[in-house]
This record gives sequence, structure tokens and C-alpha cells, in this order.
Amino acid sequence: MKKIVIKTLGDPITIREEDLSNHKLECRGYWDPKVGEIVIDSTIDEIDKHAVLIHEFMHLIDDVLVQNGVRKKRSSHELILHMADNLLVLLIVSGLITKFTIEEVFEFQKRMVDNWKEGDETLGIIARNKK
Repeated sequence: MKKIVIKTLGDPITIREEDLSNHKLECRGYWDPKVGEIVIDSTIDEIDKHAVLIHEFMHLIDDVLVQNGVRKKRSSHELILHMADNLLVLLIVSGLITKFTIEEVFEFQKRMVDNWKEGDETLGIIARNKK
């Protein structure tokens, strides 16, 4: 993924990849509202990159809703995690994202459910399967 700049949501939002395997947050991606940037771990699988991007977009949207008074407080990380993972699966099986095989979707879902069962509610897909 090359560096992408989105200019339609107000201030520009930059999306870029970086090796986060040794990042202090031990994460697979993050949204930094101070600089308007989403960073995705360049070392993770392509399907996980899509999930992280959706997840970080949801944090971005959540921040905008709070800032504009639509919501009183930010959504829980657990809610965003579950919604983002499931949204990705729905986008793939509906044919709106055609880049992945059904086998890749099943493997992603298995990892997603395994993480939920393990009680990984803080980092979920973002922290799993570090290489």
C-alpha cells in the first residue's frame, strides 16, 4: 500500500504502512488524531491490513461523532473491534471486496473468533499473529 491522503473528511488524513513489529504500543495499526494519520503494520497479512484499516477508520469516525456532539463518549475498543472484524467479513462475502478467497475469509474468521474466546478485547486483530 502506498501512502494515501484523504482530503474529503475535513483535515487531510494520511494512511501509510510501517513495520510496527517493535513499536512501543505492540499494535498492528493505530489512528493518531493529533497528526491525522492511520498507520498499518507493513508485516501483517493483506486481509489483516484491511481489517486494521476498517478498525482505525471506525476510531476516526467515532472521534468525529464525539467532537461534533453526536455521541457523548467514545465507543469501547471492544465494540469497534467486533464491528470492524465483522464488517470486513461482510464486505468480502458480499462481493464488495474481491481480493480474498473464501479460504482466506474462513481462516480470518477462525482467528477472529479464537481471539474473542481468549478474551483479547484490547488489541484483537491488531495484536495477533505477530511474525
